[in-house]
This record gives sequence, C-alpha cells and structure tokens, in this order.
Amino acid sequence: MGAADTNAEARELLIHPPYWLVHGLPWPTDDPNTTMAEAALALAPRLVADHEVSKNAYSIIGLTELYAKDHPKQRVVFLSDVTRWLDSKGSSWPAVGVDIESGLYEFPEAPILNLFMTINRRAYNHIINATRKAFTVHYTDGTSEQLTNDERQKVRQDLEGVLVNDWENYIQEMFARGLLTITSADTPGTDDYLEVVRCDFCSRDYTASSESGGFISDGRSWAGCPQCVKVGKAKLSSSDIPCPPNMSFADFIREYR
Repeated sequence: MGAADTNAEARELLIHPPYWLVHGLPWPTDDPNTTMAEAALALAPRLVADHEVSKNAYSIIGLTELYAKDHPKQRVVFLSDVTRWLDSKGSSWPAVGVDIESGLYEFPEAPILNLFMTINRRAYNHIINATRKAFTVHYTDGTSEQLTNDERQKVRQDLEGVLVNDWENYIQEMFARGLLTITSADTPGTDDYLEVVRCDFCSRDYTASSESGGFISDGRSWAGCPQCVKVGKAKLSSSDIPCPPNMSFADFIREYR
C-alpha cells in the first residue's frame, strides 16, 4: 500500500470511526429545572493510542473494544453497556482491575479526539443506567415511570445520527485549522497497525513479544494474554483455543485472526 492510499485510509478512519463510546458527565445541579445540558462525552476508542492515556484509562478502551467485537452492529456504545456486559459475565470494573471513576475523569482532559454532547435529561438517564433492570424515574409530583429498553435503543439511534454528522464536521474542522495531520504510516487503520497484537483484557502490547501462552475465543473475536491467564483476569473455557507452547502469543493471534 502506497503512502497516499495509507493516508486516505487513515483519514477515512478518523472521519468515520467504526463506533463511538459515549458516557455521561455530571449533570448540572445548580438549577433543578435544567432539561438540557452538555452532559455526555463521545470518543472513538479505535483512535485512542495507549501512550495518550494512563494504563487504567486504556483498560477501559480495551474492554470497550472487546464489547464492540461482540456487538458489531452498535455504532454508539454506552459505557453503561460495557458495565452491563461485564455484569452478565459475572464480572465488574473493579474485578478486572479498573478504577472506572479515575479513568472517566481523565478522558475529557486527555489529548484525544472527543466531542461534548448536549442531551436532555431523559436521554441522560438511559446513557448512565448500568443496571440490567428497568430504570425508574421519580418526579417531584410523586409519580414515577420506568424507562424502557426500546426507548434506550431509540436514544442510541438518535445519538448515532448526531455523531455521524457532528463528528465528521469536527474532524474536518481540525484538519482545516491544522490541528490534526496524518504524518505516520502506522496511523490506526493501516496495514502496519493491523499487525499490532494487544490483550483484549489488559491492553498489554505483545506485538514484539516472544512470550507464549494465552488463548483466543472460539469465535476469534477476542483474546486473553499469558499474564491475564496467570492472574485469573482472563479465563480459558472449554471452547476457547489455547496458544501452542511452541508459538508466541503474538504469532498465534496473527495466525488465527
């Protein structure tokens, strides 16, 4: 692939990432009647490099990528979706060694591409609802109602429509102002990037490592590294494929993916 093709591919990835991660920011409390607020942040996990954020924050990115591989049709992933998904597997952010509050506090200030979003309170409730039960809203007049999953999916679709438009405008403006450039052939989305091997649980980079061990899921969609297997963070099931002892984890993953 030539440099021009590589740059075009990288530009396309920047403008049209495969999906966005959206999480809720603190809702303003100075006015109890506030109905709209800049209370959500959207970022593109595929565009976040491990050196741009802390190891803890990058673990959030890694687990979101793992969730996204299991839900390829979702272009908007709520952080609460990932929390629910972990719970469905009998796990949680603390159980996988992630300080979720610290990581989320870091994202708005990190040198990564992100968009602040203005949303209404009802959409906000869906975005932050990490329980797998219906979310009950209590009103000041004493009444209450449950927010449905159908409405949650409608919020997701509406946010996708907004992001498809606003994200492209944001990236194009960054290019126009000279605040974003493509200068390296290893920009995410190029052939070189596809050779990178990282654990889907801890995001540790095994690209140049000769260490053996670990496994890949039976659907080839995610993998656990040797270290995560050793400490019990990633557990091999009977249907998963273990890395042969005479092959590095990195070569094993490249062969199967």
